[in-house]
Amino acid sequence: MSCLVRNHYYEPREMTVSENGCYNFIIKSNVNMIGYIYTHYFDELNPNSNLFIYHSGNKPDVQYNFTVQLDITTKYILVVSTYYPYITGNFSIVVSGPANASFNHISKSFIKCEDANIF
Repeated sequence: MSCLVRNHYYEPREMTVSENGCYNFIIKSNVNMIGYIYTHYFDELNPNSNLFIYHSGNKPDVQYNFTVQLDITTKYILVVSTYYPYITGNFSIVVSGPANASFNHISKSFIKCEDANIF
């Protein structure tokens, strides 16, 4: 069995955009975070499946950003995870682009993977 990252907390959010184009993501947190974007769905037991892009922040209290081309016909899942195990913290996400991006919480939030391998 594999999982996103062993003993790390993460929060998945479904994301859609209303116009094709390049979108810039800024993630700010008081702890080190990693941002993943998946296409269509996120499978916590197979985290490499549908992985579109990921970006990791390497310092706490520093915002990091990445830019990606998104399409209106694709459902995306943004997963924000802690960089180090057993850590939680607040985070904010700012997205800018040619149009709005909308987020919906997925029922599973802040899941801790106990028996997993880092991919």
